[in-house]
Amino acid sequence: MSLTDTILIVDDSSFIVEGLMAILKKNYRPIAVYGGQQCIEALKTVIPTIIILDIMMEPMDGWETLSRIKENPATRHIPVLMFSAKKISSEEAEEHRISIDDFVSKPVTPKKLIEAIEKVLARQKSQRVSIDSWRSAGISQDRIDEYTSLMTSQEVDLSLLQNMKVQLSLIREEDEKSRVDLEAVIAAIEGRIQEEHLHVEKLSREMEESVDKDAQDKERAGPVLDVGGPESLPTDSREESAPPLHNSDKPEAVGIIIPAVTEVPAPDVSVSSDVVEPENSSGAESLPTHSSPP
Repeated sequence: MSLTDTILIVDDSSFIVEGLMAILKKNYRPIAVYGGQQCIEALKTVIPTIIILDIMMEPMDGWETLSRIKENPATRHIPVLMFSAKKISSEEAEEHRISIDDFVSKPVTPKKLIEAIEKVLARQKSQRVSIDSWRSAGISQDRIDEYTSLMTSQEVDLSLLQNMKVQLSLIREEDEKSRVDLEAVIAAIEGRIQEEHLHVEKLSREMEESVDKDAQDKERAGPVLDVGGPESLPTDSREESAPPLHNSDKPEAVGIIIPAVTEVPAPDVSVSSDVVEPENSSGAESLPTHSSPP
């Protein structure tokens, strides 16, 4: 938690907003708005770290506000924590679970609320660190988005499952139909969580293998030398900077005996009329003027 983390509180109840402001101002920088439209207007000038969004609001409810947030490319990345006393139906859970980052039921203790906020922020931070290494390893953005979406969906389903179990415990024994319907919803969420878990494990394993392979490839390639641009080392910099050598300064050759040059009469050589010119008069393989980095 940090006072630099901005939390946008969206609720049409001034009583609820004032209570949340009192809880959060000790550890965060809360900003209050009193409805969905005010939230959309505020997001034109403020990009919060997280949004706490009530569901039961008028005239624009929380689900419509959520859709507007996620439709906007400038705000769709902001995590949203849904906060409401309303029981979420199975249809709502299925429709919106991929758009929210967690769900907290009213009433809630300050401790539980801060735990929910910190869980979302910790997940965001962890994903940012992993995403950097995945991008460096060449993993596609689509695959990264698939993984992060699954992770968030799994966390949301776990919160929804807990909420549904609380609702189940409150159903009266004589209301058999409601109990059966809710038990079916709980079973569906539990099955989905299991599928998400297996899929997340598979994706995580594949991406970690890609990261390990990328690290091995870089290790085999060795360090990358920065040879700089043409300005960093002029072609004739050595000649310009090095002082002229005098005879006394010339280094002596080590292990090489150079015989004195004497005039020797040139032998008679019969020259053939067929002259073959060498491919390279310098006797060495030609090199490009500017070698390109390996």
